Amino acid sequence: MPEEAFGKSSHLLAGHPDTPEKASFCLYDIRQMRSRRDSLAELRHEVARGSVLQAPHGWTTGIPVVDAMLGDAGIPAGRLTEIFGRGSCGQTSLAYALLAGCTQTGNLGALLDPAGEFFAPAAETAGIVVSRLIVVRPDSPAAYRHALDTILRSGACAIVVAGGITPEVLPGRHCVRLLGAACKNGTAFVALSDGTHPDLAAYASLRIHAGGIQPLWASGADAGPCLRGYDVALRIVKSKVGARLGECTFEATAIDAGRWWPVAHAHQAGWVAHPPARQDARHALQS
Repeated sequence: MPEEAFGKSSHLLAGHPDTPEKASFCLYDIRQMRSRRDSLAELRHEVARGSVLQAPHGWTTGIPVVDAMLGDAGIPAGRLTEIFGRGSCGQTSLAYALLAGCTQTGNLGALLDPAGEFFAPAAETAGIVVSRLIVVRPDSPAAYRHALDTILRSGACAIVVAGGITPEVLPGRHCVRLLGAACKNGTAFVALSDGTHPDLAAYASLRIHAGGIQPLWASGADAGPCLRGYDVALRIVKSKVGARLGECTFEATAIDAGRWWPVAHAHQAGWVAHPPARQDARHALQS
C-alpha cells in the first residue's frame, strides 16, 4: 500500500490531525496493528501446519510414572495442553498435581472453576498452597472468556488451569488469541474438557486423555469397605513437545477416605458412596 494511503488512513483515524506529529503518531499505530495482525496470522499458520513447537521449559507433575512419560518437556510453558475425558476421569487429580508443584515453588497459579467444585481443604491435602492460587468462578460464557483473557494476558500466573471448556464457552476464534497470550508470557495454559472441542484439539501442543478411574478399597474398622484411593489411567494422544505417545496408570490417594468416606454395597456391581455433608467433610479434613 502506498504511503499516501497510510497518510489518508491516519488522517481519518485521527479526526483530521492538525499537526505532522499527530499524523505521524497515527501512522505508527496503524503499522503496529498490522504487524500484530501479521504475527497472529503467522502463528495461526504454524499451528495449522502442525509444526513442532519448542517450549522454553516445562512443568513436572510430581507423579513419577507420568513425568517419565512426559519426558524433559513436561507440561510445556507457553503452550496449550488439553486434558480431556468424560465424567469422573481423573483430570482434576492431574491438574491439582500441576498446581501443587507450581504454588510450592512460589509461583502463582490460577483455576477457572465454573462448576464451583473447588474445595480448599482438598486442594491443600493435594499439596496446593491455596494462598498462591487464584480461583475464578465465572457465571456466564462471556465472564469466563473475559476472566481467562485477563489472567493469560497479565502473565502473573505460571500455570492457568481452565476447567469445563466447551465450544460454546470458548469458540475457536478466542483460542488463537489466548494461545498467543500464553506463548508471549510463558504461561502453561491447561484446558480441561470432555474431548469434543475440535479447536482445542487442533491448537494443543499436548493432549492427554484421562481414561477414567478405578476405586481402590481398604478394610474399614467399623463401616466395612472404605475407599482408600483410585487408579487413574492416562494416555498421551498428541505431542509436539517431546513427550512420547503412550499410556500409564498412577495411584491417587483419596483424601482421608478411610476416616470419612465409608462405602455401602461395595460388593455389588457398581458402588454407592455415602459421604457426609459438605460441612462434616470439611471438619474431618481439618481435624
